Amino acid sequence: MSNSLRLPRILEAAFEADLIAGPLTPLLTLVQQDRDLIAEIRTDILDVYCKGQRLVSVKRLREGYRLLSHEKFWGTQGLDVRVTEQVAAFCETEVPHIKQRIALHAARGKEIEFEQLLVRVNNRESLNSDYIAVDRQGIAEEGKGRTDVVGVYWPGDRRITSDALAPALIEVKYGLGGGVEGVAAQLSRYFEDLRGTLPTFACELQSQLRQKARLGLLNGLSELAQAKIQRLPVSDRIEDVRAVVALVDYNPRAGRLDLGALRALPFADQIDLFHLGFGLWRTNSAFRAEPQVAASEGWIDAVRGGRFDAIPNPFHWNDSIELMDLLNGYEVAEEIGITKLSAFANAKLSHATATGHWPGTAFELWLCLFFEHRRARHSGEPEEYAEGPHPVRDALCQSLRDALQRLSDHERSDLTGWLAKHRAARAEE
Repeated sequence: MSNSLRLPRILEAAFEADLIAGPLTPLLTLVQQDRDLIAEIRTDILDVYCKGQRLVSVKRLREGYRLLSHEKFWGTQGLDVRVTEQVAAFCETEVPHIKQRIALHAARGKEIEFEQLLVRVNNRESLNSDYIAVDRQGIAEEGKGRTDVVGVYWPGDRRITSDALAPALIEVKYGLGGGVEGVAAQLSRYFEDLRGTLPTFACELQSQLRQKARLGLLNGLSELAQAKIQRLPVSDRIEDVRAVVALVDYNPRAGRLDLGALRALPFADQIDLFHLGFGLWRTNSAFRAEPQVAASEGWIDAVRGGRFDAIPNPFHWNDSIELMDLLNGYEVAEEIGITKLSAFANAKLSHATATGHWPGTAFELWLCLFFEHRRARHSGEPEEYAEGPHPVRDALCQSLRDALQRLSDHERSDLTGWLAKHRAARAEE
């Protein structure tokens, strides 16, 4: 096992029993009820976190348990407990004090705080979300080089079946930090690490997930779901592993995220990417004044009328032939001052190949799409050249779709005018 992935951890049976119906019950009850807290299972250690910081670490002794916290949060630092009353007193008198010290003196980094929030919301709110967090792989220096969260994928349409749960590797990126530009390479490394160790990893993940359910740490699930998830296996097939990128308050104008590199990964169809947080960027808005038209409902006709929100999202190369054919690229290029379309398009392609990003206006990107189809047709590719994986061309299609959503009224009018002109010319042929 490389340093990138650490096996999930587990508590001994006696430790678990003391949490459920023994001296540690007051602490477990507090975690179940306090929205600021989550608990993570380590190797026979239970760590309780607040705002991403370790509030208390519970270690088993020969007799009883030791409660430990960092000196900057708790001057006492450690307390040995044996009976319920001692743990209850700690929860009542010491935990509020430690929480306040964490709020005042914790590191300013936000990513680990959002990791905790993601775990709590998906595990403990009644959302029926598709992902369940099982283990945070560590924080601060301890967590470098490891995936942020491991979990399982259990979507609603599978909950009536007995299908195996899919392992999930979850990366949380806050703002423009955390190496967001290298996330594709990061996921690739994780998948490579898993290939030889997945059976063991899946078995350990299954054990920890079931223990979390028994401890009531998945209380966002219904009682029936909590019982069922303890019976389901976790798949050890690499084809079932899910990768999640959770972008928290990522500014979409930054351009650091390399979507082309993500789409080029051999397991791209196993990736989910989510925009989370409170930053309000219109590019991320899912609403448009007119409802989106599905491809099966004639989206190309809607586009002819200027309804560019009707283009499928995500938009791939193998969906783009009809869109490309709505314009005569050579005519438009000449009209807007591009004297040699081939040189223009080749320069854009070279940039995209090197960076994964296609720069340009909607007009320019449409011309690039037009020329890429001409290139494909005239370079001897088979008739079905539009099929199959084309990461750079997929990135072009998505960039074009995104640019079309940002058109001003004047630009939209110009473009729909060109579409109408081309359609009329085709009708006269």
